[in-house]
Amino acid sequence: MFNVKAWLAAAGEPVEETAYIPDDASELPYILYSDYVTRLGGDVRNLGYSHSVTVERYSDVRDDNPALEQLFDDKALKYEKDRVWLSEEECFMTIYQFEFLESEVI
Repeated sequence: MFNVKAWLAAAGEPVEETAYIPDDASELPYILYSDYVTRLGGDVRNLGYSHSVTVERYSDVRDDNPALEQLFDDKALKYEKDRVWLSEEECFMTIYQFEFLESEVI
């Protein structure tokens, strides 16, 4: 199965799935992600995966990470993007959401 964490790490920032353990978070910027996977198939065999991925990038500056967005573009992923200021954490959170299908090779 596709390794989302390793793929996102190619953007050059620390990456963790779902959350960092309290008091163990990396310095800004860093990336958190979740990968909701649905198994697909038919005719008595599941041979595919549907991924619904949310990527959250936390940073103390408003600028994007061009290497991260290039990963999406290189795979021709259609994605949605939103940015909010988290006043309590005093940082920006940029949220990317996308979906992709993966086939199992037999």
